[in-house]
Amino acid sequence: MLWTALTDTTDGEAYLAPLLQSLNRTDTFKVLVLDYRGRQIVAPSDHLLSENAYQSFVSRNVGERGLRLAMLEGPGETPFIGLLFPIVSPASDSVVGHLLSIYSLQESLRQLQLDDDIRVGMSLGLPADASTTDSWRLHGFFDISTNGRHLIATPDGDFVFYVEVTESYRLAVLLFVALLSAIMIGGVIAILKGRRWANDFSVRTLSRFEQLLDLSRQIVRGEPVKPLADDRDDEISVIRGTLGKLLTDQRQTLGQLKTSASVFMTAGEAIMITSHDGKIIDINPALLEMTGYARAELIGHEAGKLYATDNASSSVFIKQILEQSDHWRGETVFYDKHNIAVPVQLAVTRVFDDEHHDRGQVAVFTDIREIKAAEEKLRDMAYQDLLTGLPNYRAFSEAVSARLSAPDADEHPFLLIFVDLDRIKQINDLFGHERGDQVIQDLAQHLATALPVDHLLCRRSGDEFLAVVDYRDEIELALIHRNLDRRLSMFSTAIEMETLHTGSISAGVTMFPTFSRSLTTLMQQADAALYQAKRNHSEKNVVWYSQEMDDQILRLKIEAVLEKAIANGAIVAHYQPEVEMPSGKVLGFEALARWHDPQLGHVSPGEFIPVAEDTGLVGALTTSMAKQVLDAMPLLRAHIPGATVSLNVTPQLFLGRQLTNMLVDVMDDRQADLDGLCIEITESNMSHICLC
Repeated sequence: MLWTALTDTTDGEAYLAPLLQSLNRTDTFKVLVLDYRGRQIVAPSDHLLSENAYQSFVSRNVGERGLRLAMLEGPGETPFIGLLFPIVSPASDSVVGHLLSIYSLQESLRQLQLDDDIRVGMSLGLPADASTTDSWRLHGFFDISTNGRHLIATPDGDFVFYVEVTESYRLAVLLFVALLSAIMIGGVIAILKGRRWANDFSVRTLSRFEQLLDLSRQIVRGEPVKPLADDRDDEISVIRGTLGKLLTDQRQTLGQLKTSASVFMTAGEAIMITSHDGKIIDINPALLEMTGYARAELIGHEAGKLYATDNASSSVFIKQILEQSDHWRGETVFYDKHNIAVPVQLAVTRVFDDEHHDRGQVAVFTDIREIKAAEEKLRDMAYQDLLTGLPNYRAFSEAVSARLSAPDADEHPFLLIFVDLDRIKQINDLFGHERGDQVIQDLAQHLATALPVDHLLCRRSGDEFLAVVDYRDEIELALIHRNLDRRLSMFSTAIEMETLHTGSISAGVTMFPTFSRSLTTLMQQADAALYQAKRNHSEKNVVWYSQEMDDQILRLKIEAVLEKAIANGAIVAHYQPEVEMPSGKVLGFEALARWHDPQLGHVSPGEFIPVAEDTGLVGALTTSMAKQVLDAMPLLRAHIPGATVSLNVTPQLFLGRQLTNMLVDVMDDRQADLDGLCIEITESNMSHICLC
């Protein structure tokens, strides 16, 4: 219980102070609690002794593990018995404080109300002039005394308690001279009674002192004892009752301490306790198992022994946080005995005493090596194509972007190659997706061997692959240019006893930094070259990008944003007047589609309308234009009465009832009519009318 009080920073005094108050309610017996250096922690207001009176006794015995017993002198040479008990931590087996018991012999004798002419002397150990056996001795002409001794045996040594009772018969002698024989007879009787009383008193007192010491020793050891019954009502009885209460409380406290110690020793997390100056004072077995150290290699050493130099900044950061908030929790790294990094989840808390003095820190480490390994595996999976084992497009784009952003990027030119398997859909439809996946895996292996050594290959998606091939100069570029088509076209794979031969893959190639320094633009250029290779597959499998393919790139860009532009109304109607030349009269207007894109700039109708026709978006574009024309016609006809508005419509919409249904839907939404609306057929597609 006292160990808990000395190490507990919040509740120690809460249960220690009432106990000491109960013990110290008499003037005969006082108890003081000292720390491991002998300084008072909790003490009564009246110590019986001044600090100097017992300081030499404490200073000689502080830190010693055994029971210490000594006679002390108070004011006016008043005798006291001092008992010093060491308080040993059950966790670290070190002395953390002391219990000092002070017993006033003079006060105890005073309560006996002895006659003034009776003196009692006590000491530990026989005086030099004392006999080794009980006897009567004459100290003076009128003094007579008797003595007794008792051996107190303890595990830490034997102590001899010596008592001498002296009585002066000066008055009796004078009365004897005056009263002669009467005084002599009375004196003899008094001597006999005094001897018997003194002898009985010393024996009883020494016996009760020994019982008290035995009871105290058993309590300190934590032994299960039963307090002896005592029907006397004096200070010794009070002390014995208080020690009985102490025994009951001690059993409960020891049970709590055993539970706490068991948790500390069996916890799965590593626990380290440090002093205020950063020295390790206790550790549990889990930390030893985690680090590989022996207990003796850590106790008393700096806690920084577990941290490597490159982690010093992290330690400084944690220390700064602790100075502000007294606790910190997060991930860090410490190093085991073999200097191997161990990632841990650390929770560290500063510990304070009742006066808010820093007593050290308690750190709990949780080994998260398995968690980190799982995170690393997930990170690898996020950058790997599961089918082929190649890097995926995410890893590829990050690697290429890093190259492009390097200060010396232009000094390291490379080719960007876009590869596509031509007939994967037919393979999947005829032989199943599992066989199609096997073909993709075969292509990945072929590309890894067919491409030059210095390359980065990834699977973008489906049957599409991207590769970066480095070259040093024009000579090496010419060699790659000459051999690339031949190497790629050698791909073949067996499918159901048949072989898929040459001509089964297409590729588009562009160059950095010759044509662009942007990954997006390079991808578009390679895609345009790949598109050209697929169109001219019978001529060559690999097409190298050239400036003449810019129109194809523009078409790809338009395809990417056209649908969104139509939906957002970014393509608007401009109204071109139709004028009668002789009179200059405005007869009507022609609605023309115009588009300005934030990235593409002004896009010509000759560029985006064919794309709309090829991609099936022309119906949505015509609907958007018709809505704008019908909304604008009332205003136009208000300014130019009788004016007509012409709307160009592709012949594709004349197939079936597409145009009719579109106009009906537009009219229903606006409650409008078609008066003044002229439909014009696009001249470039007049051939569709014939087909209709």
